[in-house]
Amino acid sequence: MQHSADTLKHRSETGKRQASPERTRRSARRGPSVSAGVSATRKCIVTGESLDCDDLIRFAVSPAGDLAPDLYCKLGGRGVWVTATRAHVEQACAKKAFERGFRAKVTLPDDLPGMIDRLLLKSALDSLAMARKAGQIVTGQTKLNAAIRAGKIGLVIEAEDGAEDGARKTRAAILATGLIDKLPVIRLFTSTQMSLALGQSNVVHAGVPSGGLSGAIIDKSGRLLRYRAIDRSPDTLIASEI
Repeated sequence: MQHSADTLKHRSETGKRQASPERTRRSARRGPSVSAGVSATRKCIVTGESLDCDDLIRFAVSPAGDLAPDLYCKLGGRGVWVTATRAHVEQACAKKAFERGFRAKVTLPDDLPGMIDRLLLKSALDSLAMARKAGQIVTGQTKLNAAIRAGKIGLVIEAEDGAEDGARKTRAAILATGLIDKLPVIRLFTSTQMSLALGQSNVVHAGVPSGGLSGAIIDKSGRLLRYRAIDRSPDTLIASEI
């Protein structure tokens, strides 16, 4: 069975802690936060549909009228919301939905859809780097497969440009554990991107133990997968067993 971006979203949400009253009050002052654990809905300025904030991207405007994506709801002031896919952001730009939403002239960054993709990619890779600093990353085909067979891995990350032979070996290790329907595998980053994030050379295979920072990696990778969903084929969309 394959794990879709929505499955990854569900996995990350089940691990979120409940927000304390103080966290809720802070969130209310600057708007709902995708990381605060506070359930809220907002209306997309492109479709008019009300969605959970985790399925939207917030945008804010500086006093000078410059538009900025506010991916984690940290910017103050009034905001507008767009469904969190590249296609909807492109529509918002083409239809001048931001100016209508803010009822004012706004200046858009060059290539706003591409800018958001890069920010989401950086956020996902930063979560890998955090796991490395915390000592929660296993790299290398042999070490990873041994850890999978020992039941010590809760998330597998494979370079999307890795060799198929390596992918088959990882799949065999997963099959041996009986976790083929439960162990998520992300194939989203290139080997170069993984190597830079993990401070190693030629990283193709990596794993993260259950709990710890695996939820953050799944959450941030899932956001990027969902953002790219409209423009990518189903086979490259899916974070799944290989």
